[in-house]
Amino acid sequence: MQPKSTDNPDFIPGIFNYCDRWCERCPFTNRCRLVADELEYYKETGNNPYDPEELVTYISHQFDKALEMLKDAMQKHGIDPNDIEPTEEELAQQQAEKEKAREHPMVLLSMTYFDSSGDFMKAHPEWLETIDEEMVEEPARAVPFSVSDALDTINWYHGMVPAKANRVIHNDIDPGFDDPIQNDKNGSAKVLSICLKNSIGAWSHIMEHTPSLEDECITHLAMLQKILKMLDKEAPDYPQFIRPGFDDGSKP
Repeated sequence: MQPKSTDNPDFIPGIFNYCDRWCERCPFTNRCRLVADELEYYKETGNNPYDPEELVTYISHQFDKALEMLKDAMQKHGIDPNDIEPTEEELAQQQAEKEKAREHPMVLLSMTYFDSSGDFMKAHPEWLETIDEEMVEEPARAVPFSVSDALDTINWYHGMVPAKANRVIHNDIDPGFDDPIQNDKNGSAKVLSICLKNSIGAWSHIMEHTPSLEDECITHLAMLQKILKMLDKEAPDYPQFIRPGFDDGSKP
């Protein structure tokens, strides 16, 4: 009998904590508990996973499930939720830390990139539909993926860039960890570096195959390179962080 998703021994603990969330392109989906939970949910409900409204329902379902697990864990350890309610002073401090993180140069530039790349997508709807027809098909310029793949890459990562940048800086403001390498700041930084490097490759690909968009590509490449340089300064140890599954020698 196939074990339930929660107790399958093949799952890699925590693999979903520091991934890029692109399950369709991940070789470890059969070893990820979150993917199994999602598949199980849609199988049981019969809902369409590609329907945006159903996605909202699924997220709400997962949120309720997480709250129930937290409630059970607190009861198991004898913790009263009322005893851990933050004070007004603590709430004010948390808000101040969030605002401080949002004002950091790396976060601000990441938001600028998010807005600009989003505008780029909106400004070229017809081009996005026909771009593959404009690709150079000379064997000498053959590439491993198409321009539409590059666009998918830009579109997928452009929202993660500011989110992960904010997380890196917020962790710097309020560390809350002991291990100098295996901590959330370095883990988030490593995921951010993946988003940046994959995006750089995608913009470079588009620039090579669509010279008419060279100026726009250069603008976005410059922003990404600068964010990456800032990241190297803010979290210099992130390359040493070991992501569960991806960096520890595990096999799909």
